[in-house]
Amino acid sequence: MSGDPLTGRTGSPTTCSPSRRYAVHRALCAAGPGASVTAIAVQHGFAHLGRFAGEYRARFGESPSTTLRR
Repeated sequence: MSGDPLTGRTGSPTTCSPSRRYAVHRALCAAGPGASVTAIAVQHGFAHLGRFAGEYRARFGESPSTTLRR
């Protein structure tokens, strides 16, 4: 299994576990003013932001920025 030596995360960088998707969703819902989708996604280990946004939209039916604005 491959891993990221900087974060200690294991697995393929192109896969996204359901727990990571839900964690970032919860963080976007709870974020305060001035928060950014980029910062939250990177904090949860997403390096490819375009892929993250596509996977997020497919799962939650809206873009991460729409969730953040609520």
